[in-house]
Amino acid sequence: MANQTLKEHYKIPNWLLTLAIFSLIIGIFLRFYHLDQKVYSFDETYSSTYIYGQHSQAYSNFDGSILSTEEIKKYLSIDPNKSLTQSITQVINKIYVFPPLYPILTILWSYLFNNWTDNTLIIQRSLTALFSVIALAATYWLGVELFASRTTALVTVVILAISPFHLQYAQVIRPYSILIATTVIACACLLKSMRVQNIFWWVIYGLSVVIGLYSNVLFGFVLVAHVVYVLIESKLNNLKNIIPFLLTLGISTLMFLPWLWAFVNSSMLGYSVGQVAGRSSALALINAWIKGIQSLFWDLYNPYYSPNFFKAVQWFFAPIILGIAAISLYTLCQYAPRRIRNFLLALAITAGVSLMVKDLISGSSITTRIRYLIPFALAIELIVAYSIGSWLTASQASHRRWGQFVLSVFILCGINSCLVISQAPSWNAFGSPNFPKVSKIISSANNPLVLCTNLDRAFSMSYLVDSDTKFKLIQDDLTIPNGFDTVFVLEALPKILKKLEAKYTLVKTFPQAKLFEIKKF
Repeated sequence: MANQTLKEHYKIPNWLLTLAIFSLIIGIFLRFYHLDQKVYSFDETYSSTYIYGQHSQAYSNFDGSILSTEEIKKYLSIDPNKSLTQSITQVINKIYVFPPLYPILTILWSYLFNNWTDNTLIIQRSLTALFSVIALAATYWLGVELFASRTTALVTVVILAISPFHLQYAQVIRPYSILIATTVIACACLLKSMRVQNIFWWVIYGLSVVIGLYSNVLFGFVLVAHVVYVLIESKLNNLKNIIPFLLTLGISTLMFLPWLWAFVNSSMLGYSVGQVAGRSSALALINAWIKGIQSLFWDLYNPYYSPNFFKAVQWFFAPIILGIAAISLYTLCQYAPRRIRNFLLALAITAGVSLMVKDLISGSSITTRIRYLIPFALAIELIVAYSIGSWLTASQASHRRWGQFVLSVFILCGINSCLVISQAPSWNAFGSPNFPKVSKIISSANNPLVLCTNLDRAFSMSYLVDSDTKFKLIQDDLTIPNGFDTVFVLEALPKILKKLEAKYTLVKTFPQAKLFEIKKF
């Protein structure tokens, strides 16, 4: 970037600027809206029990016992028997699938707001929403550094603010929103460091790398993109950039090695690999990629919650969105300055395209989940934002009108998607789409007892059912206690179901969610 932001002779019209600012406000508001209304997903409950050090304790106390919803919920919040220091220490000592920075920040945030509310969903999800807002602020900085255009920087922020993908992961209790924030900040720090060439900004970049690595291991793909970009931009002979970059990156990476070494030598490595060990055909992969890219800008239809005509609307706009994305990629490759093109392509290829090629060759399925491709998703959004910004500030009036039309379409699609998602009890990022309906069935019964073979199901359902519902974890002892008018079995293991069927009559109450009602002989 030049020493200052380039002077823009053609600016965004006032009506579109007002619409953009309105959409930004809506996007920020919806990140904090109904934080406790979405389904408490299985991944989230597992994360909560790990963060608060309650997972093993919950299983030991729950086995064979009958617990109320309030007794279950206590395992998803701060352990009152532990001090702040003890809570942080147990997170550091116990290796999990993600590094300890996000759990530590969640614990600090929980202790800070625990006296304000006892709703652990609001406490935990508000932190991820805050990270998402920080990411928006950092995105504007990155846009100015990368594009040298305040207009394009604003367009980038607006696209992220009303992205249905970003809205969902701004509320999920997992280290995805912090990954988005650290990715954007680290990218901006790198560009700033290379531009000003002073030790202060290289130190800041190094700190952003350490924070990024300790936030989410997927941040490693961002660093690979940075290496590729610096080497290409420096043409392998500009030591002025290469040496300080490699020194900073080397020192920062060394600081991450202790946790990485512990993770590699723990059982969590095998667990993490197992989570993405599925197989997919080439057609299934391509279909997932298209849907994933589309969900960054447009996600209106969910078969569990949306009217049928929303599906037609989704299909109508999907080709338009994907077509504009393709045109944006062409515009980047053909007309963007070399520096912008190299940076965005390096990020997209190393953090996404390379993994897609790997999946195509091996038949693996990691890229079917867009959340594992967050740096790639950011690159796609930046590419689209660059093209829209360049059209909006072009000297040709026809290009400016085209840019205004395209941004208006993206704002329309984004706001409508976010409004629909905000009203739904669940969406793609949260899973368990049947649980809201199941909870109504359970709550409508008199004095219900719910039998589970998986504790995470009980955790999730405890936030949806009425307070008079009781839960029991069943494993070996299948005896049904007396004193309950209605007994349900929720998503039990097949072998447990067979044993229950041998003793009782099981009525399929809601087969889609594997909910059965037990009728005693």
